Amino acid sequence: MELVQHHSKMIARFLLLMFLCFGRDASSFSTCDKPLDVLFAVDTSGSIDDVQFKHSQKFLRDLVGFFRISNSAARMAVFGFDHLPRFSKASNLDDPTTVSLTGIREQIDDLNFSQGATLIHVGLVEAGNIFNVSTLRPNVPRVVVFLTDGVNYRGSDSLVQPAEYLRTIHNARVISIGIGSEKIVDEEALNIMAGPRMSDQIVLIDFKKKSCGADDDESENDDTTSDEESGNESEDDGCGTKLRAVASLICQ
Repeated sequence: MELVQHHSKMIARFLLLMFLCFGRDASSFSTCDKPLDVLFAVDTSGSIDDVQFKHSQKFLRDLVGFFRISNSAARMAVFGFDHLPRFSKASNLDDPTTVSLTGIREQIDDLNFSQGATLIHVGLVEAGNIFNVSTLRPNVPRVVVFLTDGVNYRGSDSLVQPAEYLRTIHNARVISIGIGSEKIVDEEALNIMAGPRMSDQIVLIDFKKKSCGADDDESENDDTTSDEESGNESEDDGCGTKLRAVASLICQ
């Protein structure tokens, strides 16, 4: 039975990779112009080590450069979570930092590696709270992107209700980015968060692998970047394919 499940997972990952790279031409994805309300929920707990956390921040800085950011296009808020929600510069999508590329990157840089207990349901609930206190934009898709290893202190079953609530009551699509090696990441939790039959909304990234690690000396755009520019900082590094794949997922 375990062998069958393992083969099924391998086939699903292969099909997802083919779909991301060819089905939507993610490899040539450049800029998303769609109006979107996007939340990035970043695991800042002790189960994520400082290397993965720092690379998660850099990954997000690069990722947001694929989107047109403005009041009429994409708004983005970033927060951390462990056993508590950890806000950076914005606690809702109406904050001025959510509608400029510079502001969003400031939110990302302002995240603290708090190293508390891993309670992913805290992030799920807080995402709903942020939508509640933010001005509703009719017919604008809501997307919540979680970056976590999925290893929840209370087990994956405790995620079922808050994840379903976020997807149904708040009408949000959840993308689960599993951070860490396949031996560590709890894929069951990632699947619960994304929802039934939504395996195409799950991406695994191990920043410790050389093929997807950011170099310390890579240059970054500074605060002079215009909101109308794509702002991609290092899309051609080892994580370029993953970056474009996730950006394409968010924009779908």
